[in-house]
Parts: sequence; structure tokens; C-alpha cells
Amino acid sequence: MDNAFALLTAKTPAESVDVLVTWIGGVTLLRYRYALLKRHTRSPLERRTGFLISTVALHLVVRGFSWLSPDTVWLGVLALVPATLLPLALAIFCEGLLRRHVPRGVKWLSVIAATIAFVTNIVTGFAGRESDIASQTQLVTLIVTMAALGVVLIRRDKTSLSRAENALVKTIALVAVIALPLVATDFRFVLGWPPARFGTIAALLLALTLLRRPDERQGARRWMMEIFGVGVRAAVVTPMLLLAFPVIVSMSASAGALVTALVLSLAIGDRLAEHSRRRSTRELLRWMARPAASSIEAFGRELRHLPLTADATVTGEAELNAYNVDDLRSLFSDRESVRVLSELRGAEGTNSRGAEQLTDLLSRTNKTHAALLTDRPFRLLLVNMPELPGSDESRLALAAVVRHGQLSALREQPVVASS
Repeated sequence: MDNAFALLTAKTPAESVDVLVTWIGGVTLLRYRYALLKRHTRSPLERRTGFLISTVALHLVVRGFSWLSPDTVWLGVLALVPATLLPLALAIFCEGLLRRHVPRGVKWLSVIAATIAFVTNIVTGFAGRESDIASQTQLVTLIVTMAALGVVLIRRDKTSLSRAENALVKTIALVAVIALPLVATDFRFVLGWPPARFGTIAALLLALTLLRRPDERQGARRWMMEIFGVGVRAAVVTPMLLLAFPVIVSMSASAGALVTALVLSLAIGDRLAEHSRRRSTRELLRWMARPAASSIEAFGRELRHLPLTADATVTGEAELNAYNVDDLRSLFSDRESVRVLSELRGAEGTNSRGAEQLTDLLSRTNKTHAALLTDRPFRLLLVNMPELPGSDESRLALAAVVRHGQLSALREQPVVASS
């Protein structure tokens, strides 16, 4: 039995904690990746997010084994293979956030960085050299790429994105700033500091940020408060752990990393469970409780009071002269009152013409969701929402908003008849 446990023990207790932390992160990200796979329709941003999460999760799981057996050269090489793809995965993810290509220079930087890191890892592995050269190369390429992409996110064209998208990009940029020093600590044997590795915390922080509900993406203050709450919980639990086990006082940094990883992992688990239960947001319930507007014009103004539809627009037949209204109308029914851009791009069959036209309309108006507001006259509610886990909940909320708007249309009819 002792020998069996020895297989899961690193050379020092601090390194054993590092292994535990990286496995906590890997398992948590794999659970997040599974949540992405369960979705029947995945947007381009979700697919890019899935590639990034898969790369990081695989790296975290494999490197835990390599840290347990640092003398096994092939295991160290295998652990760094997914890590060498991170510059490219990060660039692809950022393009999904911005819904456009990153600058050509930054794109080439990510490709060259990934290539250099991959070739160096393979060459040093086959040559039987120490992994320090590969680790140093990986550190430099990753930090440089992350810094460049962070600048791209900060200097983005805000007018080309919706409020929800700008809020999401802003928080991701903040995550990038925090992640830079955290990722560097994973190479502590190369740098000579600090006493513990915190790179896994950066990965968990990114996952937690991506799991925020659309109504929580308005502004960075709520995100900062949430992260501050995570820090407070970790700061409270760590001293208690040190008091309960005085023998680990000498490795307080490692204990702090372990507690922080556990707190973030539990928070991510709660988020995933919340998405699976599809809870209605309090903001939506409060908005729905308000009296219905007396006209469609008034309903359009009411949309501004709901974070989910703050950038929504009501489009009528007058704005749809370039499209066949009947083809567009055929896409909607009582059971399918909301259509999503990612679904329309793969639509086939009798409604392909309507799907093609609605795809063009959403692309031209910079929107992602279309909902049938009224059939005659034909009116659509167009909304832009980042399509991440939790979008199913947003879709149901949008359908409820449309029902509220249809009530406003009914209240408007007597006024139209009298005129």
C-alpha cells in the first residue's frame, strides 16, 4: 500500500501539492469542456473556446504525471506538446471574442511562437537533453503571445461590438493581465521563484469568467467583486488549514495555491450546475413584472432597461425591403420563435432561402439572435448575445421578452384601428 501511494508522491511535499493543484484544474476544465460538448448547437466562439479549454485541460492533466516523474524525459515532452499549442489557441480564441481576425503581425507571432515551442520541445526531447531549454522557450513564447493578445483586446474597436461583447472582452483582458505573472510561476525552476506554482489558477479564472451569465457581463465591477470574494474565501481558509496542520506552515504558499484552486473549482462547479438548471435571472423577472408597454415603440424603449436586450432593435417590414418577408416568416413558428445565427449557417431543407436571408440580415446588423415579434405586420427583434454556455437560458429569456412585446402589440391595435 505504501508503494502504491509512493507512485503519487513527488520528490518534495510542495511538489506533491503542485501536482494536486494542476490535477484539480485539469479535472475542472474537463468538466467545463464536457458542458460545451453537451450543447447541440455551438457558436464559433464556443468552438474556439472549446479548443482552448481542451488544450489547457490536457496540458494540466499530463503535466501532473510528468511532475511526479521528472526523470522520465518522454513524459515531460508529452506534457509540453499541448502547451506549445497555447499561443495559437489563444489567438484563435481572441478572434472569436472580437468576431474578426487579429492583426496579421499578431497572428504570425502566435504561429511562429507555437512552432518554435513545439520544435524546441521535440528536438530537446529526442536529444535527451534537460527540459530547461524547452521550458524556457515555452515561457518566453507564451508570455510574449499573451501580452500581444492582451494589447489587441484592450485596443479593440468597441463600436463594432455590442455592450455585452465589450464587457466580456474587457473582463478577458483583465484576466490576461492577472494571468501573466501567474503563468510565469509555473516555470519556477527556470526562474528560481516563487515557492509554488499558480498557473492553474489563471486557467480556472478564465473558465469562471466565461461562465458568467449574460446579465452579469455588463461592466467589470461585478467581476472584480466576484474575484475579490474568491480571494477572501481563500485567505480565510488557508490560515485555518495551516493552524490545523502545523507541519505545512513551511509551505504556506503551496497551501494557498491549493485552497485557491479548490475555491475556484467549486465556484465553476456551481456555475455549471446553475446553467444546467437554467435558472431565470432576477433582472428578467423584475422586468417581466412591469406592465406591458402600450405600443411597440414604447416596448422598444423598455428593452433598454433589461441588460439582456440593452442593444436590441425592433426591425419592421420597412427595413426589410431587400429581403423576402414570406421566406423570413417561414423560419418562425409558435415552437420556434427565436432563431440563432450559428444554427442558421447550417440550416438545410425547405427553409434554406429564408435561413440564408436571415443570416445575411443578422450579419449586416451585427446581431446573433432574431425573434418573431409580430407576424402581421412582420416585425423582428434582433439581439446580439455572446454564445457561450448559458446561452440556452438567454434564448428562453428572449422568448419571454418577445411574448411581452406581443402583448404590447395587441394593446397598440385599437389605436391603429381608430386612426
